[in-house]
Amino acid sequence: RPGGIRAKSNKQFKVVEPAPTIVSLSPESGPADTRVRINGTNFAAQDVVLYGKKAMTVQAITGTTIDAIVPADAREDQFITVRGKGGDARSATRFSLERPARVTKFAPLWSLVGARVEILGADFRAGDRVTLNGVELRIEQLRPTQISVTIPATARTGLLVVERGTVKSTADRPFEVLFAPVVTTFT
Repeated sequence: RPGGIRAKSNKQFKVVEPAPTIVSLSPESGPADTRVRINGTNFAAQDVVLYGKKAMTVQAITGTTIDAIVPADAREDQFITVRGKGGDARSATRFSLERPARVTKFAPLWSLVGARVEILGADFRAGDRVTLNGVELRIEQLRPTQISVTIPATARTGLLVVERGTVKSTADRPFEVLFAPVVTTFT
């Protein structure tokens, strides 16, 4: 105030940048390599964005939005963190990583029509389809690490494939369909 008492600090006054805040993620789930829009405040060009402890590639940044890519080698759900000069902001929930189905093996390696086959792997879920050489198989039981199917009469030897939308996981060897011999005459 004019004419008032003056005081001088013996320490330098420092303006601290405000910490970033994260309000939302869009989308909140997706596979690796998904572009995520992070909505919030106080973002700056030099901010670092992390998926868990892994750096995300930043494609665009403004004061209120960041577009970043989930790492291609992401393997599990993680919080997204924006690390700025003023501090860190972490998403309220983890980004839900959608992992594609993965076929590791199946048993038996061959069987007759009508037999049950167990497909082992990871990340199987409701809505997955199984085909053998292009023929859809009936799923008898589905668990996250195992799918049980029945071989139909229309099936032929070929590769077992677990499909989810356009993403496919193919067995590394063919399944052989055997047919019981048919006796046509007896002498």
